[in-house]
Amino acid sequence: MIRVLAEKCTGCKRCEKNCPLDAIVVTEKLAEVDFYTCVNCRVCMRSCPQEAILEAESSTEFTDSKRVNIIICDSCPINCKIPDLIQEKINNS
Repeated sequence: MIRVLAEKCTGCKRCEKNCPLDAIVVTEKLAEVDFYTCVNCRVCMRSCPQEAILEAESSTEFTDSKRVNIIICDSCPINCKIPDLIQEKINNS
């Protein structure tokens, strides 16, 4: 899972623009992650110039109960659509 460091986030919207699943919205100069949509691809982490998006050390860092869309199965390397979505987002930007 990922988390946004409020003290580092400047609201530049790079993470929002680069997220292949539109799982991030910047409001009031702070990125907010929709954990129902996020698949933990980490594109936002790589695109953040402030290094304000990090991988959470554990799910206990989240105080509310948010479901995360991470599916672990043997077909991921073959059937995963995330690389295609990322490339499409890059091509359209």
